[in-house]
Amino acid sequence: MRWYGKLFVAHGQQEEVFMTDRLKFGLLGPLHLEFAERRISIGGPRQRIVLAMLLLNADRVVSIDRISEAVWNGHPPATARTQVAICVAELRKAFRAAGFRDDVLLTSSPGYLLRRAEHEVDLLSFRAKVAEARELTHRGEIVRATERYDEALALWRGRALCDISSAVVELEAERLEEQKLAVQEERTALHLQLGRHRELISELTALVAEKPLREQTRAQLMLAQYRAGRRAEAMETFRQGRQHF
Repeated sequence: MRWYGKLFVAHGQQEEVFMTDRLKFGLLGPLHLEFAERRISIGGPRQRIVLAMLLLNADRVVSIDRISEAVWNGHPPATARTQVAICVAELRKAFRAAGFRDDVLLTSSPGYLLRRAEHEVDLLSFRAKVAEARELTHRGEIVRATERYDEALALWRGRALCDISSAVVELEAERLEEQKLAVQEERTALHLQLGRHRELISELTALVAEKPLREQTRAQLMLAQYRAGRRAEAMETFRQGRQHF
C-alpha cells in the first residue's frame, strides 16, 4: 500500500487516507484500466492494441515486430518502431496523469514488457480461480469447486477485448473465448452432479442458442431437461442438434 498524503477532517481530527498502488487491467470484455477506483482513458486505437498485446503476454517481452504486426495487421510502415515507441510513451503518460508513478511498461530488447507485479489482471485472476476450482474438484470438494468456477466466470464482462480492432488480438480473443466455454462446461458438469438440473436449463438454453455447434453444451442441456422431467424438450434439443451435425 502507498500513502498519497491525502487528508480529511472528521470530528475535528485529521485522518490519513491510504489507497492501493495497484493498477486494475481488464481484458475479459472491453479493454479496461483503473487506478485508485478511477478509470484511466487509454487513448487511441493503436495505444489500445499495444496495451492489449502487452497484457496478453504479461511478464513476457513482446517484440516490436510482433506489436507492429498487431497494430498494422501485418503491414507496418517504415516508421513502425518510432510509432510504437510513441504509443508506449503515451501509455506511460496516461498512468502518470492518473497518479500512478511506478514503471509498469518496461523497455526490454527486442521490445517491451508489462510488469505485472501486484497489479490486478482479470485474465490472470480468471485462470487462477479456474486452477483452484480444478484442484478442489480433484479433492472431491464439489460445492467449493462450483463456487470458484462461478467466481471465475463472473469476471467476464462480455467478449474478451471486444473493442480492439486487430487480427492478431482478435485471434487471441477467440482462444480466450474457447477457454471460457470449456470452463463453463466444467462448471455445468459439477452443477449437474449436484442435482441442480432445473436451475441450469435457462442458462444452457441460451448458450446452445449462441453456440449451436457446441456438442458438449447441447448434451448437458439435454441431460438437465431429461433429469428435470422435461423429456419432450430434451428430445427436441436432440433433434435440433442433428440438423447442425
